[in-house]
Amino acid sequence: MRQGFEPVLLKKGQTWRAEVHASDGLGRGPPGIAELHVANTPPTTPVIRLDVPKPGKPLLARMVHPAQDLDGDKISYRYAFTKDGVPLKLADTESTVPLAALTPGSTYGVTVTASDGEANGAPARMEV
Repeated sequence: MRQGFEPVLLKKGQTWRAEVHASDGLGRGPPGIAELHVANTPPTTPVIRLDVPKPGKPLLARMVHPAQDLDGDKISYRYAFTKDGVPLKLADTESTVPLAALTPGSTYGVTVTASDGEANGAPARMEV
């Protein structure tokens, strides 16, 4: 008798049901029933890099290792930049801080959050 199943068979949104009957060889007992609903898993945390910008260049948040989604969902990213701890007003899809917003001697930070459209992964944060 085979017990268990391969995890690769599990797909988000599925419901698996197990029904077991005990038997004493003469008769069958009532069923024991368990159900499992396979839920969404959020993306992993990306690994990012934020380099000190070269003179005349914007500040760029680089993706060293993109987030992964175990469910195979498409991943999008949100960026939130700060300058000396104060949020910058940039589009959350923007991975750069324009040259005009940069001031020598300031500290810049970025938080990058991966989303699969249903759940957010843990954010990655870096400062320079």
